Formats: sequence, structure tokens, C-alpha cells
Amino acid sequence: MPYNMWFLTPSREVSPASEWIEFVTEIGEDQRAELTAGTPKNWRQITIDYTDGSWSFDFERCAAPRKVEKEIQLFREDLEGVEPTVNAQWVAKYLKRVKTVYLFRCSINAPDTNMELVREIIDSLRDDEPSGLLYAELEGWSNEDGYHITWEFTGRVSGEWWMAIRGKDVWTSFQMKLGNRKHREAFKAGKVPAGLKTYKSKD
Repeated sequence: MPYNMWFLTPSREVSPASEWIEFVTEIGEDQRAELTAGTPKNWRQITIDYTDGSWSFDFERCAAPRKVEKEIQLFREDLEGVEPTVNAQWVAKYLKRVKTVYLFRCSINAPDTNMELVREIIDSLRDDEPSGLLYAELEGWSNEDGYHITWEFTGRVSGEWWMAIRGKDVWTSFQMKLGNRKHREAFKAGKVPAGLKTYKSKD
């Protein structure tokens, strides 16, 4: 079963398939890309695999208004009950602006270079204007700056993670310990865990 990540953006602009194929060739270690659905200018899927033929991931693009709306509706429904509420509400409002949905359908058996390349592509998309939001399966949403903003982790998690809480036209970001119960409880309540250094960024 693949691991999925989505990048959702208000932009309708699309880079030709040839640019992404070249991107993979230059950055992907032992990886290659091929257009597998759509046209070079209006592509729907680019498949990335390793030179030995094993599958790495599919990079899919959905820009048809009706299909995008269906995708967005599913995300809206899944936001019900997601914490922190203030961040989930912000995501719900942002989704109304989305025009293009990118999906990364990744092989869970591929080496770490697989996800490294996916992150390179996401960073490239995020650098465009307007940027977009990332949704990672079993993890949650990240804002336009890449800070994690919803708690949807399953099971036990640990390590330090950059998070953010939404205020009035401003994000307060901080690095917290995912395995720290007090940190988790504060974040889920829409608060910055006590004692952490914070940074603010306005829209």
C-alpha cells in the first residue's frame, strides 16, 4: 500500500512535464521520470522509477475544477475534529482558494532517496507564488512556510518538529518535542508549549 502526500495550491500555473522530468534526472539518485498520463503541457501523471525498474513514486496533477472540488470536499470532511481547532479552521478557509491538487503516491519499500526527491519537488512547488499547503498521510497539514499545523499522527511519535499556531493574520512558530505529553496537549489546544522560543510571521 503506497504512502500518500498532497500539495494543494491556489495557482493554476503548470510547469511542462519536460521540466519535471529534467528536474528528476538532475536531482534523483538513480531515478528516472516518464510522462504516463496527459500531454506534455497539460500532464496528469509522471511516474518516477529506479534505473533497475523498481517503482519509486507517481507525481499526479489534478486541475479539472469538478475533480478538484471533489478532492477538496474530502479534505474538508476529514478536518472535522482535527486539532488544534484554530489551525483546522484556517485550513478549511484556505481550501476554498485551491485550484490545483498534486498527489505524491509513494512506494513504502523505496529507500530514503525516494522521499528526499519528493521533498525537493515539494520545496520547488512551495517556492512558487502563490505557494500552497502540504498534507501528509498519518501526519497532518503544513502551512505555506512548511510548519506543521495539525496533529494527525498515529501511534507513538518522537523527535523535534517545527510547528505553528495561527493568530490574527500571523503564525507563531516553534520547535517542540512530539513525544512530550505537555507539548502535545498545549499544541492540540492551540497554544504554544511553555518555555519554547517562538517566531512570528505575518501574511
